[in-house]
Amino acid sequence: MTGQEVINALRTSSVSLSAENNEFSSVSNSHIVRKETEQLYNWVINDNSKTEKHNNICLLVGAAGYGKTVILKDLYDKCLDENIAVLGLKADKLYPTSIDDLQNNISTPLPLIEFIQESKKHFSKIVILIDQIDALSQSMSSDRRFLNVFRNFLDVFLDDDDVKVILSVRPYELNYDPSLQYYKDSKTIHVNQLDDQEVIAVLKKAHINPDTLSIKLLQLLKVPNQLDVFLQIAINGTSRIQSISLHGLYFELWRQKVTEITNRTNKFQDCISVKGFYIRL
Repeated sequence: MTGQEVINALRTSSVSLSAENNEFSSVSNSHIVRKETEQLYNWVINDNSKTEKHNNICLLVGAAGYGKTVILKDLYDKCLDENIAVLGLKADKLYPTSIDDLQNNISTPLPLIEFIQESKKHFSKIVILIDQIDALSQSMSSDRRFLNVFRNFLDVFLDDDDVKVILSVRPYELNYDPSLQYYKDSKTIHVNQLDDQEVIAVLKKAHINPDTLSIKLLQLLKVPNQLDVFLQIAINGTSRIQSISLHGLYFELWRQKVTEITNRTNKFQDCISVKGFYIRL
C-alpha cells in the first residue's frame, strides 16, 4: 500500500466517528471548540511519558452528555488536517464479536492488526480513537465479547511508541468495570462543562436572549447534551421553559416529539430520535 492508500483506507474505516455532527440541533455555525480537544492533540504530538503506565494510552473521561464524542470527532478532523494517520471508531455503533468481525464492520483492506502495522511503515505515528468504549461494559451489555474484542486489539499495541490510543469513557465504568479499570493509571483528561460564555454564544446564535432565562436553567445548559435538548424544544419560543428543571427539559421534549406526533391524524407513522433513544410510533 502507498501512504495515500493508507490515508484513504483509514478515512473509510473511520466513518462511524467522522460522520458525527459537531453542531447543536437546528443552530448553524454553533460548533464549540472544546479545550479538551487541544489538550488531547498536544498529547498526541508529544513524546510518550515514561512515568505513566500504558504511556501510549490516554483516557478522555466525562459524564454522559458532556460532549466526549464531539471532542473526539474534532480531534479526528484536526489529525486529518495535520496529516496525522488516524483511525476513529465509535464503539457503540460497532459491537464486534471478534477481531475479524471488527475488520468487516469497518472495511479495512487488510486484516485489522496487519493494516495498522502496514500503516506504521508510512507514518511515524498512528492515532487510534475509540469513542464510548464504556457502552460495551458489563453495566451496559451482558455480552462481554464486544469489549474483549477492543481489549485484545489494543493489547497488541500497548506501550508501542508508534501508536497513540485515546479512549473515551464515563467515570463509573472506568472505576467499576474490571476490563476498563486496567487503564485507570493511564494519562487522563477530564471533560468539563461548558462555561458561561460558550452557552451564551450558542443561545444568541439560536436567537434566544439569555437574559430571559433563569440562573438555574442556564446552569443546566452547561452540559452540552442538555443544551442540545433545550435548543430542540425552544424553536417555538421559550416562554414555557423559563425556570425548567432537568426533568422538565426531557418532559417537554417528549411532549413535543412524541405526544404531538401521536395527535397528528394525517400521519400514519413517524420515526423520531430523542438523543440516543429511537421510538417508532
